[in-house]
Amino acid sequence: MQAKIENIMNHFVFEGIPASLQYWKNTSVGYYEWSLSVAGQPSISYNDNEGLKLYRKTCLSYGEVRNGDVLPDGQPDCFAGLAAETRVKHERTNSDPTQFLGQLVVPVFRYQGGQKVLDGVIELVTFYPKRSYASEFNQIKGLLQAENLHS
Repeated sequence: MQAKIENIMNHFVFEGIPASLQYWKNTSVGYYEWSLSVAGQPSISYNDNEGLKLYRKTCLSYGEVRNGDVLPDGQPDCFAGLAAETRVKHERTNSDPTQFLGQLVVPVFRYQGGQKVLDGVIELVTFYPKRSYASEFNQIKGLLQAENLHS
């Protein structure tokens, strides 16, 4: 599975602004439960800068994020956790004046025994929030389908 995620990241086309992709692996075995970890998982950056490096370092400091956890910074779990919980994509755009980074989180599913299983979450972080992440979502969705994975 890691090779598939790495392939997706290596084929992702960044749009010229500083950004990074990272994968949050679901380490839980239950269908309705989730536990995400970014440590040891694929990540790639384009035009990396200190803000993106700090964000990645913060994510790594969380260790494993579980359903219902409260993180050390008081957040009720990471943004990737929202995609794991709801099983749909979410984005943080420039329409939120408190948002200093832009984000898109996309749940990644595989089929196992005819059942759709959450494997993890791909997170795109941009140094500047965008108006919409529709084109990035469509690109990720297409790359997932090419690897026989789903969003």
